[in-house]
Amino acid sequence: MSILYFANVGNRDVKHSEVNQVIPRLSGKEWLDDYDNKKTKLDFPILSNGLKYVLENLDGRSIDKLFLFYTDQKEGVAEKHRQSDTLYFAELMKQMIIDRMAQKVATIDLIRIEGTPNNYDDMFHFYSEKLEIFKHQEKAEIAFFAPAGGTPACNMNMVLHGSRVFGQKSRVVLISETPGSKPKSLNISSEIIHSHNRKAIEKMAEHYNFNGIANLLRLSVNPKDRALMNLALYGSSRLSLDFQGALNYLNQIDDPQLINEPIINDLRQSANSFTQSVPALHSGVDEQSKKEYLLMQKRQICEVCLCAIIKYKTGQYTDCMGRIFRIQESLARWFFEYYTGYYKKFQYKKDFNNFGETEIGRDFKNYMNSKQRKSYRFEPNRVILTKFWSWVTKTNPKQIQELYPELHNFVKRVDTLSDLRNESPIAHGFASVTESVISEKFRGNLLEDLNRLPERFQFQWNLKAYDQIIDLICQYY
Repeated sequence: MSILYFANVGNRDVKHSEVNQVIPRLSGKEWLDDYDNKKTKLDFPILSNGLKYVLENLDGRSIDKLFLFYTDQKEGVAEKHRQSDTLYFAELMKQMIIDRMAQKVATIDLIRIEGTPNNYDDMFHFYSEKLEIFKHQEKAEIAFFAPAGGTPACNMNMVLHGSRVFGQKSRVVLISETPGSKPKSLNISSEIIHSHNRKAIEKMAEHYNFNGIANLLRLSVNPKDRALMNLALYGSSRLSLDFQGALNYLNQIDDPQLINEPIINDLRQSANSFTQSVPALHSGVDEQSKKEYLLMQKRQICEVCLCAIIKYKTGQYTDCMGRIFRIQESLARWFFEYYTGYYKKFQYKKDFNNFGETEIGRDFKNYMNSKQRKSYRFEPNRVILTKFWSWVTKTNPKQIQELYPELHNFVKRVDTLSDLRNESPIAHGFASVTESVISEKFRGNLLEDLNRLPERFQFQWNLKAYDQIIDLICQYY
């Protein structure tokens, strides 16, 4: 890994002990042509002070590469501007460094500035492009930027893009032209990086891109940023339904201020509730176990609902639809198990067969036999369980509120998306799934239905969890 140093060559950067009036292009060429006789009278105090300051803080290491940006404007530019060009000063400074600091500066590259040096737009593009190239060419450990010589446009853009491109590896050194003044490090690079990162985090937050936020924060050595990284990774893991992984990241947050935020405890409890072992429902379990099991089913459905909301809000409509049908099937299963006490899963298929031998089971089978025009399999699939809910609702009108009519209505309306799902990549085709297509086929406002699902479930579940994570990251960063 290399130590890099970037500086602009200014028209006062080379001094001659016997000359006060200096014309950079003219004087520089004259001194360069007669360098052997002039070198003892020449000096480069601004750059040398900056180099010495940096070297003093490198614990004996040298600077691997020095980049000097110089001006050499094309003919046709006003002569007074061309005479201020620093191409010969750059050559002189390179030669003096070789003579006087060869053991401290390994390599020196001279780079011609392209464009008008005092034009901010020109310099914006020049430094942006050049520094991106150098970033990929050099494996930098630290990149120092010394905005002393050069025009304000050059210095501003060198620092701006240096901080942006090299990020946490960039350092800014302020060098005064006042004799005897010591250089000092500035925080401006960190401020630029922080401002740039904040904008990036806010943009990624709009799309709930927790992995992207975590990867950006991973570059920081700030302990608070590392804590926020773990919070972002909690969000990413939980969105993937990896609750144990989410808890592991949450437990790594050690920032005392962040850890005491009330939402952190809520997030921990939510994820932890999915890691608890709940006995499977079957015909022999006691009432308390049944209650715990059905509560877990509600919790899981609401969590998938939250995932579906995020997918919808971020334009991932195909993935959203996959979760919608998972919710539909889970709701139908939940109602069947809630109403009958029998387990739906296939590993307890005998439970469903036993249900078929009960009075309500026989009545439902007779109903199905009377309605079906072709043979069917009486097993606990999505279609059968949805029809069971509809049948119970019709035969028990006085108990309608106990039968969750709004949820039942939602389950039926999801079927309007069945053809779209079957033709999409989550099933058997490659059809595009867009918001407009969903709105056209679905009877109602899908996002509104999802947001109201816990309420219709008579269940408290925080559908703002991911927004609260985002708010916390933005608040603390």
